[in-house]
Amino acid sequence: MHHPPRTAPVPLALAAVVPVLVAAPAGAQPRIGPGREAEVTALFGAVGAGETAGWTVGDIAIRPDRIDADLHLPDGSKALAELRHPAAAPAGAARTPSFAVVILAGDSGLAPPLARALAARDDGAFWERTAAAGTTHAPGGGMLGLAWPAGLAGLALLLAVALLRRRPWRDGEAWRALLEIVALAAAAFLVRRVLFPAGPGNLRSHLPDPSSGAAELFPFGPGYAGWIRLWFAAAGADDGTAFLAGALAGALTVAPVYVLGWFGTGRRGAGVAAAIALVVLPIHARLSPTDDPCALVGLLVAAALACVVAAERLASRALLLAGWLAAGLAATTRPEAALALPPLAALVWLQPTTRRLQRHPLDLLLAAVVLTPAIWAVAVVASPAAATLSAGGGWPDARALLRLFGARGGSALGPPHAPLAVGLLAVLGLVVTARRTRGRALLWVAAGLLPAVPTAELAGPHLVTARYQAALLPVAAALLGAGAVWLGERLVERWPRARGLLVRGGGAAAVGLLALAAFDPPPEPTFRLEYAFFREHLAKIPRGCRILRLRWDGDLGLEPPAHLSTLRGLGHHWAEVGDAPDPDDGCLVWWRPAACSARAPERSGPGAICAAIEMRYRLEPLAEAWLPARTGFVETYAARRVRIGFYVLRRRSAAASAATIGNRSRAGAPGAAPPALQPQPLPPPPPSTSPPSAASPASPGASGAASPSPPAWSRNPSGGASAGASSPPAASAAASGSTASPVSASSSASASASASVSGAGGGSTSTESRS
Repeated sequence: MHHPPRTAPVPLALAAVVPVLVAAPAGAQPRIGPGREAEVTALFGAVGAGETAGWTVGDIAIRPDRIDADLHLPDGSKALAELRHPAAAPAGAARTPSFAVVILAGDSGLAPPLARALAARDDGAFWERTAAAGTTHAPGGGMLGLAWPAGLAGLALLLAVALLRRRPWRDGEAWRALLEIVALAAAAFLVRRVLFPAGPGNLRSHLPDPSSGAAELFPFGPGYAGWIRLWFAAAGADDGTAFLAGALAGALTVAPVYVLGWFGTGRRGAGVAAAIALVVLPIHARLSPTDDPCALVGLLVAAALACVVAAERLASRALLLAGWLAAGLAATTRPEAALALPPLAALVWLQPTTRRLQRHPLDLLLAAVVLTPAIWAVAVVASPAAATLSAGGGWPDARALLRLFGARGGSALGPPHAPLAVGLLAVLGLVVTARRTRGRALLWVAAGLLPAVPTAELAGPHLVTARYQAALLPVAAALLGAGAVWLGERLVERWPRARGLLVRGGGAAAVGLLALAAFDPPPEPTFRLEYAFFREHLAKIPRGCRILRLRWDGDLGLEPPAHLSTLRGLGHHWAEVGDAPDPDDGCLVWWRPAACSARAPERSGPGAICAAIEMRYRLEPLAEAWLPARTGFVETYAARRVRIGFYVLRRRSAAASAATIGNRSRAGAPGAAPPALQPQPLPPPPPSTSPPSAASPASPGASGAASPSPPAWSRNPSGGASAGASSPPAASAAASGSTASPVSASSSASASASASVSGAGGGSTSTESRS
C-alpha cells in the first residue's frame, strides 16, 4: 500500500523562483507589439499634401522592429519607405521625433519631405508607448536571466527527489527499467546525432544573442532562449550547440515516454516498446537536431503527462508538482503548449489519488504559484499569434482540422511523414490503452494534439509544418508501444511457439523503419541546402567586411542567418539595403539569397531589389551555387533552380551603368525611382543539353548582371544535392545535402501572416508575427 510522502521543503523553495519566469528580456531596442494599427495609420495621415502632394500610401506592414510602407504616384512610380528606431538609423537618415526614415526602393529624395510629413503627426512618444505596452526589452541580467533555467533546474530536482525516494536499486524491476531507459536514451541520441542531418528547423532562426542579458519574452516566451543559453554556457555559443541541444532534448524524451507506456498501461513491456518506437520514429528523429524548440516542447509536454500518471501510481506530491511545472515550462516555450493544460487538469481530477493529493491546500497553492505566472506570460506572448490567426481567416475550420488527421499529408503520423502502418498501429494502441485506463488515454492524446490546433491551417507534407505537432509525437510513441505489445500478445496466443520469431520480426520492423528513413530520406528542401552553403562559406569573408542583406514580407525563403557572424566570432558588420553603402568605403559583400527567385506579390518579394543591386553594382563572386527549388514550408520559387552566393560589390562605371540600364530608364518622371532601381527579372539558368559547370570568378570588368551557368547537380546518398562553386583563388563552394553538409559534420517556419485593417490610400496595415 502506498502512502503519500511527507512534503519536503524543497518544492516550496523551487516554487519561489518560478514567478520570475515571466521577467521581461534584455535588449537594445523596443519591439512593436500588436494593436498599433490605428496609431500607425494616423501617422501617415499628412502624406499626400504639401511637399508629398501626389503620393498615396498603400500597404503598411508593422514589423516587431520597424514599419514598412508602400507609396505610389498616379503615373505608377513607386517607393518603399521604412521607419526604424533611431538607434538603428544609418548615417544621414531623415528623421521624425520618433523614427529614422529610409527609402529602400524608389526616389531617395523622397525621404526628407516624407519625414517632415510624418513629423506633423508624430508626438515623439511612439517608443515610450511601446515600452508601456510591455513589449520592450527591459534591462536584465542576474536573476532575470536565470529565471527559466532555474525553473528547469527545479523540475530536475523534483524528479531526482521522487526517484531517490523510490530507491530503484532495491527493486529489481525498477532497476532494470532505469537501465533500459538509460540505454534507449543513449540509442536515441546516437540516432539523432549520427543518422539524421542537423540543420535549421525553420526559415528564421530564434537563437538568442549570447551577448544579451536575459531570455526573450517576445515573441514566444523565455523558454527556448533560456534552454539554449545553458548549452551556450556549457559547450560554446554556436549553431552546432543548438543542434546538439535539440538532439539531446529528443533523446531525453525517451524517459517520459517509457514511464507513460509502463505506468499508463501497467505493463513494463509496453514502456520498453514505447521507448523503442520513439527511438526509431523518423519524423521525431528529423525534428530533433535543429535550432527550433519543437523537440524541447515535446519533451516538456511528455514529462508533464508522465509525471501526473506516475503521481497516481506512486502517490507522489513531488511528481504532481513536477507535472505542473513541466507544463508551465512548455507553455513559456511555445504559447500553443498552454492548450495542454486543460487535459492535464482533467487527468489530475479523474485519477483518484492525484485528485486527493491536489485537494490539499498546500498542493493547490504550489500549483497556483507555478501556473499563474506561466499563464500570464502566455497571455502576453500569445496576442501576436491571435492577431495572426485572425488575419488568416479566424481559428481553423473543420477542413483545416482534418489536416491533423491526414488530409493533404498534414498528419505527422501518416504519409509522407511516416508509413501508413505507423498511424494505424497508433490508433490500435489508443483503443487498447483507452480501455485499460478507462478512457483517460484520450486526455493524453488531447494534451498532445490541442497545441497543434492553432496552426492546423499550416499542416502539410513539409518538415517545417510537422514541427507544430511535436507535442503529439511522444504520446503517439506510447500508443505505438501499447498497440505493438497487444498485437504481439494476440499473435502469441494464436501461435505460442512463434514468440521468438515475433519478437525478432518486431525488432526487424523497427530497424527497417529507421534504416529506410535514414538511408533513403526525402530530398532536403532548398532552405536547408542554402543554410549549409551559407554556413560553409561565411568564414571566407574577411573580418570587418560589411555584408549587405535583404528583408522581405512573409515566408519566401531562408532569412539570411546573420547571427552566425556573431556566434562564430567572424567580426562581420551586416548592413541593410536602405543604408545605401558605398563600395569604395571598405569591403562590401552581398549575400544573394534563394528568396530572390521566390514567387511573391510585388510589394513583398525581394526579387526587384535583387535585380536593382545587380544593376547598380558590379558583382565579383566569392562563392556561388545553383540549388534545386524545393519547398520546405510554404515558399515557392519561379524556376527549378535558384542561384545563391556571396559577391563582392564594386562600383560600376557610368558607361557600364548606362549600357546596363539602356532604354529602361524612367529618369525625369516626377517621383520616379532612379534608373538603377527599376525592377528587372532575374535571368534564368541558361538551357543546356549537358550538365553545365560552375561559373568562374568574374574578372574586374565582368558584369554582375550576367548569370553564371548552373553547375552539375548530383544526388548524394542522403537525398540532398551538391554543386560546384567559384571562389578565388582556389576555394570551391558546395551546396551540401544531408549527410554531406557541414552542418551535419559540426553536429531554425515559421508561420507569418498579417492582421489587416484599412490603411491610408486604400492599402492595408499589417502586424507581422513569426511562428
